[in-house]
Amino acid sequence: MLSWPDFMTRTYAMNQALDELAEQYAWTLQNYVAEPGEAALRRAYELGRRALGDQVGVLDIARIHQEALGTLLSSSLTPEKILPMVARAGLFFMESLSAYEMTHRGFQEAIVTLRQVNETLKHRATELTETNQKLEDEVIDRKHAEERLQKSQRQLVNAQKITHIGSWEWEIATNVIDWSDELYRIYGLKPQEFAATYEAFLDHVHPEDREFVKGMIENAYHDAKPFGFYERIVRPDGAIRTLHSSGEVVVDGFGKPIKMIGSCQDVTEQKEIDKALRESETKFRALLESAPDAMVIVNNDGRIVLMNAETEKLFGYARQEVLGSAVELLLPERFRSAHVAYRTVYSADPKRRSMAAGLQLYGLRKDGTEFPVEISLSPLETSEGILVTSAIRDITERKEIENSLRQLSGRLLNVQDEERRRIARELHDTTGQSLAALAINLSIVKNSSSGLNPQVSRVLSESLELVDQCSRELRTSSYLLHPPMLDELGLAATLHWYGDGFGKRSGIQVHFDIPAKVSRLPQEVEIALFRIAQESLTNLHRHSGSPVAHVHLAADSKKIILEVRDQGGGMKPGCLEKSSKGVAALGVGIMGMRERMTQLGGRLEIDSSGEGTTVRAIFPLETRK
Repeated sequence: MLSWPDFMTRTYAMNQALDELAEQYAWTLQNYVAEPGEAALRRAYELGRRALGDQVGVLDIARIHQEALGTLLSSSLTPEKILPMVARAGLFFMESLSAYEMTHRGFQEAIVTLRQVNETLKHRATELTETNQKLEDEVIDRKHAEERLQKSQRQLVNAQKITHIGSWEWEIATNVIDWSDELYRIYGLKPQEFAATYEAFLDHVHPEDREFVKGMIENAYHDAKPFGFYERIVRPDGAIRTLHSSGEVVVDGFGKPIKMIGSCQDVTEQKEIDKALRESETKFRALLESAPDAMVIVNNDGRIVLMNAETEKLFGYARQEVLGSAVELLLPERFRSAHVAYRTVYSADPKRRSMAAGLQLYGLRKDGTEFPVEISLSPLETSEGILVTSAIRDITERKEIENSLRQLSGRLLNVQDEERRRIARELHDTTGQSLAALAINLSIVKNSSSGLNPQVSRVLSESLELVDQCSRELRTSSYLLHPPMLDELGLAATLHWYGDGFGKRSGIQVHFDIPAKVSRLPQEVEIALFRIAQESLTNLHRHSGSPVAHVHLAADSKKIILEVRDQGGGMKPGCLEKSSKGVAALGVGIMGMRERMTQLGGRLEIDSSGEGTTVRAIFPLETRK
């Protein structure tokens, strides 16, 4: 037992270690949130290992994380910055706890192995007992029986040594105890160091357990019934071991006890493992309860075996209403059959990942209301098989923000198109007319001034050519900003006109595959498709190096598809994978195309390889009716 000064010293040291850990944790978390990377995650894991070595509990780690995250979020941040920051902090937190998870898994594997060894040895001991019984009955060949008996005894000694099980026999009348070799090893004694009496045995029992052991033996003596109990012993070197002793009383023909026989197994390591497992399970449950997200743990049959308080709060169910139920209870009816199939696929290759990335996921509350969710899956290996931990987050607020941003983006695109239309009209009606008037005036001057010297006449002619060139370029720019024929003749004619002009300006051959008759589409759809073709051809000219371009337009009652394809070298490796992460991945133009498609309920697909790039815009027409 620690003295008060020692206790205070240890407490001070642990508090100091916690303060240092909290300071390093907050600093490392701040750096990782600012610049995420594998190196910072490795530092999170090392912090977890250090905390584990300093005997810092999971709840302390959770408190340190909560304080550090609170400090980060205390500054004025917008929602779009807070959400990724919290997500990164959660990943950092889980990585710091992976050291605890690995320790927990090690304990479980050790228990499984120990149980298997115990079962094997019990089975082997039974076989040895049966063999010994047969040897006693088969006395026909004494020499053969003795050899078999010796062999069985050697096997028994080996079995006892492997399982740390020693046997004993106590002759009550003579007070003589006979121990097996393994029992001497368990007690840390040599035969000459043990008096082989009941009193000598009690001397090696832990003082705090001695009266208990005496009571158990006395009860067995009076009741003549089998017994079993746990006790501690103290070895000569001071080491304390935990044993499980079991035995039975042998009586004579009158029912009087004459001796006791039994065995002792050293279960010290197993007890320590059991204790550590209980502590680990307690910490795990505490961690589960302290998690900011709803946590649901499901077995291989899809049944809920654990959940935390956040799950009750989010879904409106009490635990007793959900535990043991299929996890599909928390899903809307229309998703349940598909989710069962998804679980089957996941169980074949379980690993940490987001669930159904790219799909809209919804949860179902007890009151029947649905809400959008984000789900992360993580397998957990246990002695009972693989469990799946699901972290469920309500993203209703995020969806509302995204919808608001999407509506704002749509309005901006509409404003942009209207501004292009206005500028095109201004250029054509005002600047264009001014240039036309200037050309007329210059022509009048040239025709009516025959007395001009040759130099002035040449400058006047060049000025007329410049005015004519400016008029052509102004007319082209005005058409590119907003082609009037898009309103008058429709998308097909405008694509032909723009493609022909693009080919002349760039030297790239443009091949068209457009039906002769294409029904008119809503104005916003035709504008969007034209802008996508315009942007795709511009990117083709700037980046692909392709000598040709193919423009394909197809439509039916359900959808309309526009494809622009080249024969260039394709995009850089990894560029498409990064396109969903921000504007910088593919550029502002392509992001604008994606946004146009999203606004109108369509989608944009980009395929790229060493043989070329295809930009494909798909609009569903049925949903627009």
